[in-house]
Amino acid sequence: MMTRLSIAIGFAAALATLSLLQPIPAVAQVAGTQSSAEPALPANQSQMPTQAEVDGALKQAQEQEGRKLALVTQAVGYWNDPSTGLMWAAKDSGKDLSWKDAARYCRNLRTAGYSDWRLANIAELQGIYDRSSFSPGLGAHEVSPTTWHVKGYLHLTAYEWSSNTSLDDRGRPGGYAYYFNFNSGQSNDDPTGWPYGYEYRHALCVRGSGDTLAVTAANHDPAANTPEKIAAINQALARNGDIGAAYELGLAYRQGYGVQEDLAQAEHWFQVVATDPGLKSAIDLDAEARLQPLYLFELAETYRKDTPQQTERAEKMYLYLLGQTGHPEVRRAQMELGNFVLDGKYTAGNDSRGRALNLEWARLIAQESLGQEEYKIAVDYKIGREDLPRNSAMWLRFCKRAAAYNIDPAQKFLAQAIAEGTVPNQTGYDDVTWTRLASDKQTDESAVLEAMESRMTPQQHQAADAEYASLVQTRASDGAYYSPDDPLRNPTLAEIAAMPKDDPDVQLRRAFALEKVAQTNNDAYREALDLYRTVRDRREMDIRFALGRDYLNGTNGLPRNLDLARYWFDEAAGFGSQPAKTLLGTLASAQPN
Repeated sequence: MMTRLSIAIGFAAALATLSLLQPIPAVAQVAGTQSSAEPALPANQSQMPTQAEVDGALKQAQEQEGRKLALVTQAVGYWNDPSTGLMWAAKDSGKDLSWKDAARYCRNLRTAGYSDWRLANIAELQGIYDRSSFSPGLGAHEVSPTTWHVKGYLHLTAYEWSSNTSLDDRGRPGGYAYYFNFNSGQSNDDPTGWPYGYEYRHALCVRGSGDTLAVTAANHDPAANTPEKIAAINQALARNGDIGAAYELGLAYRQGYGVQEDLAQAEHWFQVVATDPGLKSAIDLDAEARLQPLYLFELAETYRKDTPQQTERAEKMYLYLLGQTGHPEVRRAQMELGNFVLDGKYTAGNDSRGRALNLEWARLIAQESLGQEEYKIAVDYKIGREDLPRNSAMWLRFCKRAAAYNIDPAQKFLAQAIAEGTVPNQTGYDDVTWTRLASDKQTDESAVLEAMESRMTPQQHQAADAEYASLVQTRASDGAYYSPDDPLRNPTLAEIAAMPKDDPDVQLRRAFALEKVAQTNNDAYREALDLYRTVRDRREMDIRFALGRDYLNGTNGLPRNLDLARYWFDEAAGFGSQPAKTLLGTLASAQPN
């Protein structure tokens, strides 16, 4: 999943709250009179509702709408704030945390395919407070249902720590940090450490532009009360071999915190950290890890976005990250390299091995781009939108295709639907298989997988492993995790040739078929890259146009439905599809006056 991809999902469902209110009987004439031509109203309907009754009914309607839209946020695992561009985790930590543990929780969070989460600052928390929003969550001790006034229908369970600390009357850190109450809309501060408690204080994580990543003195020296003093202490410690200080110093140079921003120095100190084997105690990594790749990836992103763009430096870091097995940044680095390949800015070589890598990376970014769009469509069918009725079969169709392209939320919610019995478990272990794939990228799913596997016998483990291996083999042979009933799983070349050539799913499958000969065939190599580039660049319009055409013609297993054809052509036209605009005009002129 890409920092550069704009994957905001527009779930701007209109709040039809007034239609949920009970109808109010009309009074025939002015107040205090009664029409002789009409019968008197029953006693229980003779009075207009009080303002309190109207307010109560409106609140109930808003809460009902909130519960519906909250399902959307939880389905995708995050919410993009269109006003700021920030991405918010769909739920908070769900447990009491100290201020330092809250920052660590966000730093270590892996969800929605990202690992660059951070603790939100107080301004960002205030920015998503909305008194008119009623988002379902939990209250006291995380067990009592309540509602919170938060945008995006995030699932909150307590007050939320911010990354901001308060200062004393001399402008120095006072040992307190701010938190925010999404019921009252007020902020306050609390002590940040022992011996003070932190009951009912949780962590809400955000990613994107905004607050800097926290930099602290590696030795927790209380005298380090300014950015400059923090930097000086870390410099002294790092020169004496303190890996934790080197890590903090890398963050400082990357952000210009207490030192002049210097990307080369940031890279140097991160590389020092990378060469040291004893990182577990220093930066909270697994024993096998040699570096938290997030910061090198973000540094590479800084180089890529720099003006002028420092492509070679970014390439170097992306390539280094490919060796960091087990981290989301490996996949992200592969996709950024895929963008470079498709944009003509990088090549792994023109020999067979180089071409194979170029094609693999290009495929990954093309699948990610299309998969994100198909998951948006799946969610649209799940909740329904104006002029688009809910359709569980279409949700499943697009959720499975997005899961095939390795989209994390799609794999997660497909597994849940199978486990709940709303989707057939064709092999008996489909839920375990998809959860296992999702757990590779989302820490939340790792716990779910462990719970599932703890209830399995050795024979069931063996059978589940076989199904997982089969799906992985499908990706190797067909290019994606296609389900057994997917027509793109193991088709013949003749079947691929008969499919619509402008359908982006078919284009991906055709490109992968070409990969098998592209290592030695120049024409096949160029065509495969062209197809991947087309999918990446046109995915919003082309997938919606293909869907509209299927409804128009009654093809690809869909019934003929002109209303839905118009809906999807209109969506495609909104993304710039000229064929969709032309067909909309044709359909409009064909309508009887």
